[in-house]
Amino acid sequence: MASRISGLILIGILILGASCSQKPKTEAQPLAPEVTVGMPKSLVLAESLVLTGRLDAVLNVDIRSRVTGYLDKVFFKDGQFVKKGEILYLIDPRPYQAKLDTAKGDVERLEGEKKLAEIQVDRYKKLSEKGAASKQEYDTWIAKQAENLGGLSSAKAQVIYNQLNLDFCKIYSPINGQISRTQIQIGNLINADNTSLTNIVSIDPIYAYFNVDEPTLLRVVRELRAGTRDRHEVEYYEVTVGLVDDSNREFPFKGRLNFVNNQLDKQTGTITMRGELSNPHDPTTTPPKMPLLKPGMFIRVKLPLSEPLTRMMIPEVAVGNNQDRKIIWVIDKEDKARMIEVEVGQKEGSLVSVTPSEKGTKFDENTRIVIRGIQRCREGKLVKPVPENETVSTKGAAVGKSGPKADSDKLSPKGTQPPAPAKLPNLPSIAPVTNTNQKGAPGKS
Repeated sequence: MASRISGLILIGILILGASCSQKPKTEAQPLAPEVTVGMPKSLVLAESLVLTGRLDAVLNVDIRSRVTGYLDKVFFKDGQFVKKGEILYLIDPRPYQAKLDTAKGDVERLEGEKKLAEIQVDRYKKLSEKGAASKQEYDTWIAKQAENLGGLSSAKAQVIYNQLNLDFCKIYSPINGQISRTQIQIGNLINADNTSLTNIVSIDPIYAYFNVDEPTLLRVVRELRAGTRDRHEVEYYEVTVGLVDDSNREFPFKGRLNFVNNQLDKQTGTITMRGELSNPHDPTTTPPKMPLLKPGMFIRVKLPLSEPLTRMMIPEVAVGNNQDRKIIWVIDKEDKARMIEVEVGQKEGSLVSVTPSEKGTKFDENTRIVIRGIQRCREGKLVKPVPENETVSTKGAAVGKSGPKADSDKLSPKGTQPPAPAKLPNLPSIAPVTNTNQKGAPGKS
């Protein structure tokens, strides 16, 4: 029994010695994080301000009738383009035709009475001179003649008035433009100057209205005052406009500022400005060329505030935040990340202009800027820069490898091998312990 216990103790001592003699494993160096880098672009841009606004028609006419009557005909299709002078509606003209005929009859009657009065005045004048008629009778016909002239003038004016009402039974388009749908159907009563029939808006050109604050107004006015070639006139100030689908902020529509309001809104501290844009269309072509811009559309207006300057542009996604400061990460020649505080300026599409906040800090078109992976960057730490146009990385894995060896290749630093497993020293064989106290029962105690 004692010999068996001593054997077990010997085995434990040998195992403990082997484990203590094993060398410690070398820890694998961590891989440098991969980041996507790009180069800044140099663009010549004017400093500008992007504002929101709405489109509005140059002419917006609400069509109403000038006479009361029942609608007889509609001459247009809802939404069609109309020209100035084109007939739109017809109101039943028969009552106004009858009034006109009555007024003309009154004129003819008074014309006859006029002739009689002229004859009687001439006759009583001669008789009065000869003493065959009294002076009173002569004066009576003089008064009747004057009364007839007044009535005749009134009757002629009534003819003109009834003729106008008859003409107003036909309603014409006052402008060129696009008409809305008709609000009144045939057979309905129309009240003069009260019932709105439809609406017409002009198409080309079209206005863009927007509001600017007081500091921006001062910059615009100073720019106009300091400009050359009659730039003091507001019509020489160019603006560009983008619609709601202009996600890249390209502002494809160009126009000119043509109006600045005469006073600021006291409640908002802003002033209304207006630009004029071209809106070409041709409904006669096949297929018809419809106008793209519509009154009431939401727009973004790009208002220039300075002359064009050379600016360094980088993708907007490359700009990060460090508390209340804007930062970018640049990669030096040793592939180490370095943080630079910047001031963000003009935006152009998906790019923004940046300038270093600290004097003496510079970067140019050859500087590598981290575009994606800025959260992996640490000041002075090594990174693995990948150009923006390289989207596939092998990350050290060989094609066709599989199994434990391939996995060890992925996890091991480049140029190093994973540590070999520790080997135990050769242990001497130990004979089994037998109990000799009892015969015939070896190993039993």
